Amino acid sequence: MLISSWLRGWSLPTRRVRSLGTHSELLEQRIVPAVNVTDAAAFVVTLTSTDSVTIGVDGDGFVTINGVAKTTLAANVTSLKVNCTGNFINEIDLSGVDGSFSNLSGVSVSAGGGNDSVLGSSLNDTLIGGDGNDSIEGGEGIDVVNGMAGNDALGGGDGADSIYGGNGDDTLDGGTGNDRLRGQNGNDSITGGDGNDTLEGFAGNDKLIGGDGNDSLLAAGGNDFCDGDGGNGDGSDFKDTIYGDSGSDTIRGGDGDDYINGGAGNDIIGGNDGNDALYGLGGKDSITGQAGDDSIYGGNDNDFLLGDEGDDNIDGGSGNDTLVGNAGVDTLDGQSGTNTVVLGDGAGDDDGDSVVGSSSEIEEYFGVDDSWTADIS
Repeated sequence: MLISSWLRGWSLPTRRVRSLGTHSELLEQRIVPAVNVTDAAAFVVTLTSTDSVTIGVDGDGFVTINGVAKTTLAANVTSLKVNCTGNFINEIDLSGVDGSFSNLSGVSVSAGGGNDSVLGSSLNDTLIGGDGNDSIEGGEGIDVVNGMAGNDALGGGDGADSIYGGNGDDTLDGGTGNDRLRGQNGNDSITGGDGNDTLEGFAGNDKLIGGDGNDSLLAAGGNDFCDGDGGNGDGSDFKDTIYGDSGSDTIRGGDGDDYINGGAGNDIIGGNDGNDALYGLGGKDSITGQAGDDSIYGGNDNDFLLGDEGDDNIDGGSGNDTLVGNAGVDTLDGQSGTNTVVLGDGAGDDDGDSVVGSSSEIEEYFGVDDSWTADIS
C-alpha cells in the first residue's frame, strides 16, 4: 500500500540547536516530551531522555510545548516547572514565557545530570544546573541561577540576579542590574557587568571583573585577580570596594575613588585613577597609587609603596618599607621599622614633599630635584 510504503521510508526529524548565548533558537522540534499537568494551574514538564523543550504561548493565548498548543490558557497557569531526570543532554528554552502568563508566580528548572542548555523566561526564574557542564542564561526578571557541579557558563541577563557557580571552574556574568555573584569552589571567572554588583570568589584562584557601577569585590581564598573596571583597561568612574582576603592577589581599581584592602598575602595593588584608599595589611605588598590624590597604607611586613601622580599620603606601617612619592606634593611616614624614603619625581615640577619619622626609623631619605622638608625627631 502507499501508506505502508510511506511509513517505511519515514524517519524522525533531526533537531538543530544554536549555541546558547543571550538567545537560543530550537528548530524543527515535533516531539512533545512527557507533560504532567497536575491541574489547570500547574504545569510540570518532565524530560526523561536526551530531548529539547520550548515553552511559549500561541496567538490565542494557549500554552504551547514545542509548538504544539495545549488546552490550558497561559493566563491560568500559576506555576511552571521543568524537571530533567538522568544524565541526559537537554535543551530548555523558556524565552517564550512572558507577560501572557499573567498569574504565573514562579518558574523553575532542574536540569539534572548532563551538559544542559537553559534559557530562562522574562519572569523571575530559579534555574538549577545540577551535574554536568551547563550553559544557563536567566534572561529578564530577578533570577536565581545555580550551576552546581561541573564547569558551567552562567548569565543573569537583565534584572537583579543571584548567581552561584557551585563546584567546578565556572564563568559567571551578571549582565545588567545590581547582581550578586558567587564563584564558590573552583577557579572561576566572574564579571559583574552593568549595575552595582557584589562579586565573591571564595575558594580557588579566581578572576573578578567589576564592570560599570559601584561594585564590591571579595576575592576570599586563593591567589586571585581583581579589577574594579570593565577589564579593558579603560576604567570606570564608579567607586569600587575590593577585598583581597587571604592569598597573594593582584588588584586594580577603576577610575573612581576606590577602597582596596589586600588582606593577608603578598599582594600587588594599583589604584588606577581617582582618589583611592589602598591598604596592604599582611604580607609583603607592592602598592601603586597611580593618578589621583591617594592614601596608601602598607600594614605589616616589608612593603614597596609608590604614590606616583597626585598629592599622596603614604604610610609604611610596621616592617622595613620603601616609600616613593614620585610626582605631586606627597607626605611619607615610614612608621616603625627601618625604612627607605624617596621624595620627588626627578622632573623638578612639584615642590613641597615631606617625610615624617624618627631617625631610628629611616635608613635613607633623599629627594630627586624637588625641594622637600623632613620632620625627623
